[in-house]
Amino acid sequence: MKKSVSVFASIGVAMMLVIPRVGIAASQACFGERGCSSITGQCPILVSLAPSCTGGSTLYYNNTGITSCTGCITGYELVSKTILVNGCQNPISYKTCEPECNGICPGGCSTTSWTAFSTGYEQRRVGTCNTTTCICMYDIEFRCAAGYYGSSTNGTSGCTACPSGGTSAAGSTAQTNCYIPSGQTGSDATGTYTYTSNCYWKN
Repeated sequence: MKKSVSVFASIGVAMMLVIPRVGIAASQACFGERGCSSITGQCPILVSLAPSCTGGSTLYYNNTGITSCTGCITGYELVSKTILVNGCQNPISYKTCEPECNGICPGGCSTTSWTAFSTGYEQRRVGTCNTTTCICMYDIEFRCAAGYYGSSTNGTSGCTACPSGGTSAAGSTAQTNCYIPSGQTGSDATGTYTYTSNCYWKN
């Protein structure tokens, strides 16, 4: 599966090798002030290709050498990337070898259980596997805790406590989900009483 990814920083990608200026006479022909035109065949390769590459070449841009793979070992695929080089207006393209993506995120992509977040709120982390890139993406979800109702996107607002000491199941979204539980006692002008079943609020 082929994919194209843009990278706009000199990050330490194992398959892309950036060669800094080397202060020896034999290398000056490569690193002269030549704008962004690539230069080949004038300097020795100063570093080896990454183990996952089966071949490649190094192109020089201003004072930077970039090694690009031309083939990969089994289980890896060529991926096109770009990088910004000092003095170059446009990104420089190169190819690196990355593990093939078979639509499964390494290590899985699980969703965590609900846990307490703040008073009246719970949170969980929801994992979704991008089957094209095999990268697991995570989102945080919030819900109302037991004894509250409503909805929340931030864990700080949107949930309201059930009235009159009532309770509710976690994740309840409406006041009608609140209830006085069976067995709870109360009193009024006529005396005391006990709820024989859960008593839900009605609109």
